[in-house]
Amino acid sequence: MIVPNRPSLIAGAAESLKKAIESGEISGVLPNVRTLSDNLCVSVPTVVAAVKILARDGYVEARQGRPTRVVFSGDCPEVPPESGHRKIVFVGFGLEILLRSEHYRDVADRLQKLDFDVELTQFTKKTWQQGHEEFGRTISKIKVACWVLVEAPSLVQKWFSDRKLPCLVCSGVADAEVSFPDFEMNFEAVYRHCANQFLNLGHERIHLLIEESCAAKNPKSIDAFVETVQKHLPEASSSDLVKIHDGTPENCEIILQRLFAQKIKPTGLCVVWVNYYILTQSWLQTRGFKIPEDVSLVCRDGDKSIHFLRPTSAHYTIKSSDGIHRQVVRAILAVVERTTGKEHTLVLPEFFHGESLAAAKI
Repeated sequence: MIVPNRPSLIAGAAESLKKAIESGEISGVLPNVRTLSDNLCVSVPTVVAAVKILARDGYVEARQGRPTRVVFSGDCPEVPPESGHRKIVFVGFGLEILLRSEHYRDVADRLQKLDFDVELTQFTKKTWQQGHEEFGRTISKIKVACWVLVEAPSLVQKWFSDRKLPCLVCSGVADAEVSFPDFEMNFEAVYRHCANQFLNLGHERIHLLIEESCAAKNPKSIDAFVETVQKHLPEASSSDLVKIHDGTPENCEIILQRLFAQKIKPTGLCVVWVNYYILTQSWLQTRGFKIPEDVSLVCRDGDKSIHFLRPTSAHYTIKSSDGIHRQVVRAILAVVERTTGKEHTLVLPEFFHGESLAAAKI
């Protein structure tokens, strides 16, 4: 088990015990409090308080005079709040693919099992600018327990903050001016890892292909990709390494055409979002490029559809999505119950080394 950090010993001990139960390290009956106290390096009263949290969250069943029994099933350990509004609204900004993915559906299913009504509202920057006043009039008439802002720009986050609405920022970082908790993938680590994968295989002509709204939301992550490459290839410029398209298939194909019309062609591409990865692979293959013999591909993301591609795709994915979904639901419940502040949660996906990535030709 992980020894909890000092600032919040009770919460840290509870979280360590939850992870031990979820992983199967603890099952059946919870060890006695003195054993847990020694293992976690905390006091017995801290363990007792942590076990109460586990009982509240549905991980254990505590009865006086009997051993504490582990009752966690892995299905839905979250406990709904006893009172309050029962509506959760996901507000997405130009990210339909994510919101329609299995991740969104699973989180929505978990919330519905907890007796919440779940709704989805989709915006782009343009439609938000045109319609946010009408949206404001609409939300003033409904009571929402938590607004989940997905890829929300700073101006949207501030709009919700100014109205003191309960929010969780998901798939993005909460703006410095707002006090919302946020939950996102550690894309900075992903981009560094991806760049190193190419470099370690001898690739010297690599590019990041990314949609413009995503690029605008992740400048530090993109900088991480550029910095990693420039450590090995100092002559490479940021404008050459990062290729930004407007999100349309036509513009993405224009950029690919320009890249591969050069005398010295790319040997590696990191593509953001599965739909653009599929487009890139099909564009290359229909023009006679072999993957990975002529060009290696890595997708920054992963979903069920990517597993049907051949050659198999190197990509990043959440191996244990069930655990991530539980974390998202707990973060939402914390907002509902007003038990959270400006907390930043990073999730690190795992790398699947598919056949699309190979050593560069000498």
